[in-house]
Amino acid sequence: MTDGKCTTHGWSAITSATTHSQLAGVLAGFLFTGIVLLFGRTGRDYTQTIGLFTGAFFVLAVNSYEYSLIAGNTPPEATFAEQCALVWSQMMPASGLLAVGGTALTCGVSWLLSDHVEASSITVMPRRRLFHRRQQPPPPIPNRYLNRLAGLLPLNRRGRAGRTRPDPR
Repeated sequence: MTDGKCTTHGWSAITSATTHSQLAGVLAGFLFTGIVLLFGRTGRDYTQTIGLFTGAFFVLAVNSYEYSLIAGNTPPEATFAEQCALVWSQMMPASGLLAVGGTALTCGVSWLLSDHVEASSITVMPRRRLFHRRQQPPPPIPNRYLNRLAGLLPLNRRGRAGRTRPDPR
C-alpha cells in the first residue's frame, strides 16, 4: 500500500466503494418498489416476501451508507498504515452485507416467480426427441411435475417437508 487510496494488488477499497454504494442504493430502491407493489396483494406468500424484502431493504440501505463512509475516507500520511487497516476492516462487513442483500433479493424474486407459476396455468413443455421425425411432439406436462420436484427438497417454502399438494394421480 503505497498510495493514498489504500491500493492492494491493483485494487483500491476507497475507489471501488463509490460504485458499491451506488449498487446497494439501486438494489434498495428496487426492493422498496417491490414492497410497495406487494402491499396491494393479499396472501401468506406475499406477506412472507414482504418480510424478506423489508429486511433486505434495510440491509442494503445501511450497506450503501457504509460504503459512502468508506468512499469519503482519505488517510493522512502520518497514520497511513493504521487508517488503511481501518478502511479494509470496514470493507469486509460491507461486502458481506452486499452479498446478504443480493441473496435476499434473489430469493424473494424466486418466491414471486414460483407463486406466479402456481397461480397461472403455465405448462412445461418437455424436450423433443429427435430420433423419429414422424413422431408427434409430446403433450405438455402439467404443473404437478413441478410440485414433485419441490417434494425433493427437505423443506418447501411453507416450512413443511414433502409436497405442497397431493399428487392428482
